[in-house]
Amino acid sequence: MEALGRFLFFLQNSPKRQLLMIRKYLLLQFFWVLAVLASLVYNINAAYQETLKNASVAAEATVNRDISFRSWAAKKGGVYVFANQGTDSNPYLVHPLKDLTTQEGIALTLLNPAYLIRDLQEHSVTELGIKTRLISRNPINPKNQADPWEEKILASFTNQKEPITELVEVNNQAYFKSIHPFYVKAECLSCHAHQGYKVGEVRGGIAASVLLEPYLANYNSHKYKLLLTHSGVALLGFIGLFASYSREKKNSLTQEKHLQELQLAATVFEQSYDAIIITDQNGIIVDLNNAFERISGYTKAELVGKNPSWLQSNQQDTETYQEIKKALAYTGHWQGELWSTKSNGEPYAVILSVNTIYNEKFPKEITNYLAVAADITHIKDNEKQLQYLAHYDTLTNLPNERLITQQLRQAIIQADAQNTQLAVVYFDLDSFKKVNDKYGHETGDQLLIELTKRIKRLLKPEDLFGRLSGDEFILVFTQLENIQQSTALLNELLATIAKRSLANDEIVKVTASLGVTYYPQDPSDTEQLIRHADQAMYAAKQQGKNCFEVFDPQLDLNLRNLSTKAKEVQKALDNNEFELYYQPKINSQTNQVIGAEALIRWNHPVKGLLAPGLFLPDISNHTIMQQVSYWVMQNAAKQLNEWQQAGINCPISINMDSNLLHDPDFITNLKQVFIDYPHLNPNNLEIEVLENIAVDDLEKTSQVLLQIRKQGVLISIDDFGTGYSSLSYLKHLPVNTLKIDQSFVRNLIDDADDLAIVKGVISMADTFKLAVIAEGVETQQHGLRLQELGCKWVQGYGISRPLPKDQFLLWLEQWNNNAQWLN
Repeated sequence: MEALGRFLFFLQNSPKRQLLMIRKYLLLQFFWVLAVLASLVYNINAAYQETLKNASVAAEATVNRDISFRSWAAKKGGVYVFANQGTDSNPYLVHPLKDLTTQEGIALTLLNPAYLIRDLQEHSVTELGIKTRLISRNPINPKNQADPWEEKILASFTNQKEPITELVEVNNQAYFKSIHPFYVKAECLSCHAHQGYKVGEVRGGIAASVLLEPYLANYNSHKYKLLLTHSGVALLGFIGLFASYSREKKNSLTQEKHLQELQLAATVFEQSYDAIIITDQNGIIVDLNNAFERISGYTKAELVGKNPSWLQSNQQDTETYQEIKKALAYTGHWQGELWSTKSNGEPYAVILSVNTIYNEKFPKEITNYLAVAADITHIKDNEKQLQYLAHYDTLTNLPNERLITQQLRQAIIQADAQNTQLAVVYFDLDSFKKVNDKYGHETGDQLLIELTKRIKRLLKPEDLFGRLSGDEFILVFTQLENIQQSTALLNELLATIAKRSLANDEIVKVTASLGVTYYPQDPSDTEQLIRHADQAMYAAKQQGKNCFEVFDPQLDLNLRNLSTKAKEVQKALDNNEFELYYQPKINSQTNQVIGAEALIRWNHPVKGLLAPGLFLPDISNHTIMQQVSYWVMQNAAKQLNEWQQAGINCPISINMDSNLLHDPDFITNLKQVFIDYPHLNPNNLEIEVLENIAVDDLEKTSQVLLQIRKQGVLISIDDFGTGYSSLSYLKHLPVNTLKIDQSFVRNLIDDADDLAIVKGVISMADTFKLAVIAEGVETQQHGLRLQELGCKWVQGYGISRPLPKDQFLLWLEQWNNNAQWLN
């Protein structure tokens, strides 16, 4: 990289080189223009002179022709022709033998040379406009009288014997006039002796007038051609110069570009925020940048000449290193996350990109390897913090409700596999509210921390312990061989809680009420086990508190009345007692309505309008629940079709029951919806799936959701953040939207933990390129805060409660006309 410094002066002066090159080519163009102009002027002038010469030659040639004919006629003494109507006798000829009659009686008349020439001249005018005539200073025929210019020329012949040719303007037209003198010869005296001429005197001449216009026309045509040809030559010259300039400039710019690229590469190498390592073909480090020294703590001197394996961390599995070698061998490139070790032994995480560099002349020959690493340790720490906030209680560091539920689900699976039993204990502290009221919440929090530490000391490592909310906890004794084994544990738990505690310098004592249910004696699922333990806890409170009660599945009203509830729901379906209400979803930034969630309501003939929470939980494990779900899907599609035909664009989302998701007929029934409504746009239908349902059987769920997406239907994860602890499932599920659970949204203004979770979900959605919507938005303050966090899609009572169809359409019309929610 140091070699680039040699080119620094050259690069700094490159603008000057460009200016000199431009000046050079401008000078060349100037001289080229001068050369072309000089050639043009020369050729135009030559063409003009040639034109004048041609006109002059034409005039002289015509005169010479007439002179030759006159000389011939003079030597012959004239020419006798038939005297008839076609031949006029020369009235000016004085000659004793002018008129003759032959022996045959044929009349002849003598035509002297002058008459012959004039007659020929009058009957022949050339196409070039050349006219000739006989002239004399003392003519017999008045037509031969010389004009002033001709008179002047004839007078000059006394001293000059050569013909005269000059350019003369007559009647605003240019002519070349040429006069050739003729002299008195002995044979001329036979006709002209009476005029007193002597042999050798200038008697007159032959004058030729050449109109210059046709010659100038040819000249102008030739001049135009010269202009065209010289313009073409000039243009070709410009093109050649420009091509030469462009080529030279391109070569110069290419050279400068290469040099600048080298300088830029050197600058990027040294100033890059990411760490860069260059090795030779054997993997030995030959160079590294400042960023690598800063990130790793190693200096260049410590690492140059060593193999990068020196930096490997024991947190990274060996398979990854094998994968890197294999990828470089086959594709020449590898990219991924990797753990490395700093000079102080501290591990750190990077996003590493390794590329193979080949010899330009021999493409298969490896010269170097280039590795670029970005430190993502802080991102990993943030992920851990987000995972912690989503699944742990920040006060007691215990698993929260969503995590303890997941742990209980795994404990059930393990109990089934090991043929052991579980005791699910739900408890809260008796009169804990009085502690907060009397001593303050800080003392109450300290008490909860102290009790958590005490209870943990009672538990085996495999037991579960979590905080649900406030003073409510759940505890699971695992690997029990029998129910009786838990009795002592429960009594010890009561005694431990009842001990006096020192909290915030206050001596505080509380008791607890415990509710217990046993698995597999209670063969319920995870949520119902917790619910049953909760019911038993209330029974303990009714028994006087500070005790425990065991749940009896046989006495569970829900289970005993399940069949009755299912029959009531079936009757309601048959009597068309169910109705869909619609709760709008909006874009808080634009106030645009982006859709509505369809929520079922039961118009009970006796109890009146019932919300879903008052009847759906009672039938959640019954097959009638699937019929209700299909009813919702069919009616939502019907409503969508009606709105679509009316020109109302309002997508509808529906909730999917867990049993419906795994119903083998579900996809067939979904396809039937679009058969029933062939013009329905599938993208306007969205199915909401609870997060915990989506990840129970990830592979199977993913396959079902993929089939749903193939129909064009959208999918959202409902109550996001309350489900599985690992978020990797998002890479495997074909979802479009994440729906932030209202439990986080409701308290995000005041609860830092909930705010952190909401931020994390929004960031997660952005990472996976998913849309995000918040439910449970109660106030404009919630909407504004969510908008600041990057979540514009919202839903909740702060916008509108769920409304029946007709009221929803009225609300929609009013909203579209007067939408000012956050304005």
